Amino acid sequence: MINLLNIFSKKRKIIINFVDSDNKNQIITNKSFFGKKGKQINIDLGSIIDELQNHGYQIPSNFGRKMALTFGKKDNIVNINVSHQKKIIDVNHITKNFSLNQVKRTIKQIVHYSGAGSRTPIDNVNSVEFYRTLEIDAVTKEIVSKTAWISNANTFLKIGVPTLPGYVPDKTTVGGKEIVPDDGNQKYFVKYKLNEHPSTNKQAAIIQYVNLTANNAIVKTTKLEGEPNFPINYDINNDLNDLIARGFKLIDNGFNGKGIQFFGNNDSYVPVFIVTLRRDEIIVDSAHPYQKVDPEEYRKDITFTIKFSGAGKQTPENIIKTRHLQRKVLFSLVLDKIVKNNTYPTEWKTVKKDFPDKIQVPVVKGYHSNLSQIETENITNSKSEIKVSYIRNNKIIPIDEDGKLIPTKEALYLATDPDDPTKLCTKQIIPQIPGYKSNYKIITLSNSNKDIKVIYKKIAADFYTASSTNDQIAIVNFIDLDHEGKQITSLGPLIGKPNENITDLYSTSIPIAGLEKAGYHVIFNNFDGNNKIQKFDGNDLTTQVFTVGLSKNSEQNMQLQQLKSSVNELIGQNSNNLSNPVVANLMNVLKSLIDLISILNKDNKNKN
Repeated sequence: MINLLNIFSKKRKIIINFVDSDNKNQIITNKSFFGKKGKQINIDLGSIIDELQNHGYQIPSNFGRKMALTFGKKDNIVNINVSHQKKIIDVNHITKNFSLNQVKRTIKQIVHYSGAGSRTPIDNVNSVEFYRTLEIDAVTKEIVSKTAWISNANTFLKIGVPTLPGYVPDKTTVGGKEIVPDDGNQKYFVKYKLNEHPSTNKQAAIIQYVNLTANNAIVKTTKLEGEPNFPINYDINNDLNDLIARGFKLIDNGFNGKGIQFFGNNDSYVPVFIVTLRRDEIIVDSAHPYQKVDPEEYRKDITFTIKFSGAGKQTPENIIKTRHLQRKVLFSLVLDKIVKNNTYPTEWKTVKKDFPDKIQVPVVKGYHSNLSQIETENITNSKSEIKVSYIRNNKIIPIDEDGKLIPTKEALYLATDPDDPTKLCTKQIIPQIPGYKSNYKIITLSNSNKDIKVIYKKIAADFYTASSTNDQIAIVNFIDLDHEGKQITSLGPLIGKPNENITDLYSTSIPIAGLEKAGYHVIFNNFDGNNKIQKFDGNDLTTQVFTVGLSKNSEQNMQLQQLKSSVNELIGQNSNNLSNPVVANLMNVLKSLIDLISILNKDNKNKN
C-alpha cells in the first residue's frame, strides 16, 4: 500500500530506460528509483551495463557507469541510447554461430589416371582457395556486410596428360576451368590403353603457352617433330624470353620443368605440353579484388557536412551525407605494385549515394541564406564542410498616420521566398495588427536591403465590415512538431473572392508527398485533411491561416508504453492489497485510463 500512496505523496520516480537505437528505439531494459522531491540519488548502473555488453550491445563511450540524479517536481524518464556492436568474422576469428565454410572455400581440381598398371601416374591435385570477411551484428547474430570473395587465382592449371611409352591416353589435355567460390571440386578421368599400332614414322608434339589470368587462353603454340620414342630436345627459353618481354611471367613449366619429354610412337596421338604463364599486369576493382591491393585504391567514401548557422533556435541541424565511389587500377605482378598508364587508373565514379545531385537549403522563417542549394557532384574531398549562413530579413515598420511607431508583440520580419531561401518574397503580405488597418494587403518589394514603413489607420474597437467584393487572402503553413512547431515551408498567398473554395486553388497532396519522402508523417492537417473544403471567409481585415503539422518521431508511442509499464509494475507491487476495495477500485481506474488513452491514440493515428 505504501508504493501506491507514493504516487499521491511527495515521493517522485526516476525511470532509466536503455533504448535500442538499432531496433526502432525499443526499450531493452529499465530500472526505477523512488525518492522525495529535491533529493539527489547516486545510481550505479555497472551490472546492467556489463550484462548489455555481454549480449552484444555498445554503450556510448562518453557514458559513465555511475549517475547522480535529482528527483524533480514530476516523475522523470532518462533514456540511454545503446547500439549493436559489430564483430568481424574471418579465418582467424570464427565463432560457434558461423562455420569456416562461410569465410573460406577450398576447391580442388583432381585428375585421376588409370589403365597403365604400375606405370599409371599418381593423381594430379591442385587447389584454389577463396577468402572473405563478414561483419556481424553482435546482438542479432545477423550478417551486416560481407566482402567479396578474394583469391590469388580463380582459374585452375591446364594439365597436359603425361606421355607413357607403349600407352596411348584417351585425352591430351584436361582441366584449367575458371571457377567461382560456389563451385564444387572439379574431377577429370584419363584412361590409358596399350599402343596396338606402333609407328616408325616421324612423330609430332605440341607446346602450348597459356595465360592463366585470361582463363588459360593460348598465347603461343610451338609444333615439334622427331623420331618415335626419342627425347624431345627443345629449349623453351627463347619462347619464354619473348613472352616475358611482352609482360608475362612463368607460373608452371609443364614441358621440361620436371625432366625430359619423349615423342610418342602412334600416328593418331599427338602429345600436348602446357607451359602456364600469367600476365604481368591485372585490372583490379571491386568486382575483381586482389589481396595485395588495398581496397581503398579502388573504392572510397566521400563524407561531407553541410553546416548551418545564424538563425538562432531556428537554425537547421547539420546534414551529413556520404557518397560511394569506385574506379579500376592496374597492378603489376612483376613489380608487385600499382602502375599507371594512359588508361589506368580510371576516373572515380559514383556508384551509390543517398541524396540528390542538388541538396536544397531549408527555408527559415524571417531569414535568408547565402546559398540556395549545394551541388553534391562538385564535392570531391572527404570530410568537406559546406557552410550555409542565415541573415535576418529586414522588417516591416508599422506607423500610424502621424508617423509614430505602432508597438507590436514581435518584430514583423519580411517573408522569405519559399522556393529560394536566398531571396525575399517579391510580394509581401501586410501583417494584421489588432485595432489597426492598412490600405494595403500586399506590397511589392523594390529593395529588400532596408526596412519598409507601412502606414496603419486606427479603427474603432467595434468596427467590422464583412466584404463581399474585396479580394481575400489565405496561407498554408507546414510546421515541424518535433522542433516546437518550427516552420518547414509556407505557401501562399492564396487570393480569391469571399465564399470561393480555397481548396480549389491549392492541394497539400504534392508538398506532403515530398515531405513524406524526407521522413515526415502528417499529424494533423486543418486545411484539406479528410477532404475538408475551405472557403474565403469574407473578412478582408484578417489573413486566413491554415496549418499542417508533421513529425519524424514516434515519441508519443514510447511514452504510452512507458506509462503502461509503470502501471503494470504498480499493480504487481500491490497485488497483496487488492482485497482492499479502495485499492482494487483505484487499480481498475488506472487500467481503464490506460486503455482509453490507447484507444484515443489509435483513433488519432487513423484520422491522420
